[in-house]
Amino acid sequence: MANAANCRRDARPTGARGVRRQVRKLSLRKPIFNKTLEKAGLRRIRIHDLRHTYGSLLIQKGESLPYIKDQLGYHSIKVTVHIYGHLVPGGNKEAVDGLDDDATIRNLYATNKEKELTASG
Repeated sequence: MANAANCRRDARPTGARGVRRQVRKLSLRKPIFNKTLEKAGLRRIRIHDLRHTYGSLLIQKGESLPYIKDQLGYHSIKVTVHIYGHLVPGGNKEAVDGLDDDATIRNLYATNKEKELTASG
């Protein structure tokens, strides 16, 4: 039985030659990426950081979370919301406004409404 490290995505074994090719490919990716960043005059970042930058930029452009989920290949919208939900403009404004209204109704002392009721009564 082949272990997960020696399998392709379709779970077929890659064999020794395939494993060597994958290791070579991974070991070349980072130095090439870092040299490219250096030539462009950019600071060093991880390749994975580009994924999050892309997702953040999509949110800034106003794209929907389901679209971002599809673009980034997440298996669930929950994962997308967990990672990027805090970046959605006004995403929690309605919830906060709702809490504010509930608190005001329950605690009239929190606003000037109590003074208005006392003065009119």
